[in-house]
Amino acid sequence: MFISEWHDGAWGKGELKPYGPLPMMPSAQVLNYGQAAFEGMKAQRSAKDRIVLFSAARVV
Repeated sequence: MFISEWHDGAWGKGELKPYGPLPMMPSAQVLNYGQAAFEGMKAQRSAKDRIVLFSAARVV
């Protein structure tokens, strides 16, 4: 795994570490992103009789 930290508007040098737990704050936006992306997902049949997906979610 490659681990790097963000400080003062820039990524740190980082380092390679063995596979292990990935510490993450419970308030991390990435945890909410999955729900937001699929919440607005729609399916529709196209003119060529295919099922197409699109997302109406706006990612900020």
